[in-house]
Amino acid sequence: MKKIISQIILTIALLIVAFLPACKKEPSRIETSEALITPVDFLSDYKFKSLTIEIVYEHGLSPSPETINNLRLFLASRLFKPGNILVNSREISGSDKSSISLSDISEIERKNRSAYSKNNSLTCFVYLSNSDYSGDSGNNKTLGISYASTSIVLFGKTMLSLSGGVAQPSYSVLETTVAEHEFGHLMGLVNKGTGMTSLHLDAAHGKHCSNSKCLTYYLVETSDVVSNLTGGTIPLLDSNCIRDLQRNGGK
Repeated sequence: MKKIISQIILTIALLIVAFLPACKKEPSRIETSEALITPVDFLSDYKFKSLTIEIVYEHGLSPSPETINNLRLFLASRLFKPGNILVNSREISGSDKSSISLSDISEIERKNRSAYSKNNSLTCFVYLSNSDYSGDSGNNKTLGISYASTSIVLFGKTMLSLSGGVAQPSYSVLETTVAEHEFGHLMGLVNKGTGMTSLHLDAAHGKHCSNSKCLTYYLVETSDVVSNLTGGTIPLLDSNCIRDLQRNGGK
């Protein structure tokens, strides 16, 4: 009888050991494949020869053709990607919340991202949301966030409300400006993985340029940028930011 009991206990123990790996929480694909990406991976062709941008958008927020063209030209002017820069977009169901947090955004990426960096191809995930950002305060609205090494969220509904009207920029101008600003952060600007060749960090506003005319000025990713875009001119990177990119492997 004791021998039978011992065998039963041993069998149960073996089953538990066999089951444990299946219960263990595995790191997400985003954590394992994208966390090691650095700004130099965007800027140079040392590791990645091409870049694929995966844009997912909620209903009514398809990126404008002008934005896609402007973004591709902007990136081609700063990145060494001889294998081409591709942009793919598709509609998703997204969130039904009026405002979303970074945790919500990360979960949407986990469920919807299909392209990951591997071999010679670098990928980036861009989510156009129909929700406001939960961190907004009053009339101060966030238009975009680069929240991980290859991940960006653009608050499309918020940008729609701030464009196309009297004394407002067109939607494509605002969308392009915010998208390019966030890609500037993925490239490591300002002092966010791409070192400075000269001091131009706006210390009061984090990783942004001190030049108010520069694309990486902090107001560009907020609703306050609207008043500066009424002429239809998309801000450019200033000479300090360009020198930083060039020293870190970019153009």
